[in-house]
Amino acid sequence: MQHFILIFATKIRLFVLVFISIMICFSCTVSSSQTEKQKENSNNQSDSILIPTSKIIDLDSTKTDSKKEDKNDPYYDGEKAGWIYGDSNYQEPKEVIPTFTPRKVETKIVWKVFEEGLEYAEFDAPIKSNIADSKISVLRIDMKFFKLDLISSLEKISEKSFEKKGTKTAPKWAKAEKLITAFNASMFQMDGMSAGYMKDFEFVNNPNFTEKYNSIAAFNLKEEAKNKNLPEFQIIDMDNSCGNWQETIKNYNTLIQNLRLVDCRQKNRWGNQKRYWSMVVLAEDMNSNVLFIHTRSPYNVQTYNDMLLKSELNIKKIMYLEGGPETSFFIKYGDSVISKQGSYETNFNLNDNNHHFWEIPNVLGVRKK
Repeated sequence: MQHFILIFATKIRLFVLVFISIMICFSCTVSSSQTEKQKENSNNQSDSILIPTSKIIDLDSTKTDSKKEDKNDPYYDGEKAGWIYGDSNYQEPKEVIPTFTPRKVETKIVWKVFEEGLEYAEFDAPIKSNIADSKISVLRIDMKFFKLDLISSLEKISEKSFEKKGTKTAPKWAKAEKLITAFNASMFQMDGMSAGYMKDFEFVNNPNFTEKYNSIAAFNLKEEAKNKNLPEFQIIDMDNSCGNWQETIKNYNTLIQNLRLVDCRQKNRWGNQKRYWSMVVLAEDMNSNVLFIHTRSPYNVQTYNDMLLKSELNIKKIMYLEGGPETSFFIKYGDSVISKQGSYETNFNLNDNNHHFWEIPNVLGVRKK
């Protein structure tokens, strides 16, 4: 009996050893396969470790379309860059270090009036960058004559009225939604959700308030709030420094949370950092006009805020929208087309070589009332 038990125990040990050997071999194969996959991915994608969460995008959605765009189309997206669009012959441009030179410029802003309530201006920044044109572009909107619309790809998906994933470039959003303008509505996450709280009437894009995002853009007054003498648009500080923000936002249908740049006391809230971006920001002036402001040339945020506060724009508050190559500033009014992208971003795209609108999930558009 002991002999049979010994034989049985030996067979069990043998079986266990064989099973362990098989599992080790399988693990090595999987590990090798994953390593090869990681190598392949590292060759095809930019280093996502250096990209903030709100900057990670699905690179598959940005590959060159087989159908070439007509450069004379007013909704043309611009020239595509190989490092994003998979051109194997493309050589990544050399990194450029921004330098800045103060200069004397014309301080008077000359406005081009599209019609009453809708004006555009472009002026030289008082600090010249060695990258791009050092110009500041502004669209000024009087909310008595125009209104803002928030368009979200996630809402389009829920309505099942989109092609593919629903993301589009700013020009294509403007064309599809019949908007006069299309600008970034906010920074975003990979799934199309805004980086901060975002809602539009009954649709909620992101239900969570983000810590340290201390501004909310509020518009589309609720019916019951229209007799309260509230502005149709305002940027609200979230620290109660100029009123109870939790109560104030209850009066508006559309809310977008993002980084506060200039507060309700016209104080620049940004520290001096050696980080530089192309940028588009949202501002409110002393006359309750809405301002969309764009620069392709990279500045640190503190310097940019100071330049805007010292300008004739009569700035009251500023909220960040987006920076880097995703920055989108598109206007089409009649035959006039103003089409501007961003490019430079510290730790991500250290050059001025992006000349193509990126697909973005959320846009702010302007319509005639």
